[in-house]
Amino acid sequence: MSKKKLKIDKKEMYDEMVISMWQQNPTDKLIHMFSDMSVALASQFVYVIEEDRNDVVAFALAGLLERYYKFDFNKKNPFSYYTQTITNLIINSFGLVKRDAEFSIDAILTSDNEE
Repeated sequence: MSKKKLKIDKKEMYDEMVISMWQQNPTDKLIHMFSDMSVALASQFVYVIEEDRNDVVAFALAGLLERYYKFDFNKKNPFSYYTQTITNLIINSFGLVKRDAEFSIDAILTSDNEE
């Protein structure tokens, strides 16, 4: 799969952050931006099982939605902050992916929940 390019306006993202903080919930537009960023950043890695790519994106997006409010508005560049946050979440999720195994994150999470 080819790398996806991010086309997100930094000012627009900042404006959506301001609205989200005021509403105390991320706007739909901000969630869409986060989703696009997660997909694009996850596409830079190689996956043995394609389903793992989807799991990594979901893990990153869920983690990002839990952390979106931690952005420091004095920095005025949410794109950079969230790019790094997503990258860290993707890398952390690799601990769940067994690259040499023939099962995906779903199988790992399912077996953890059954114990």
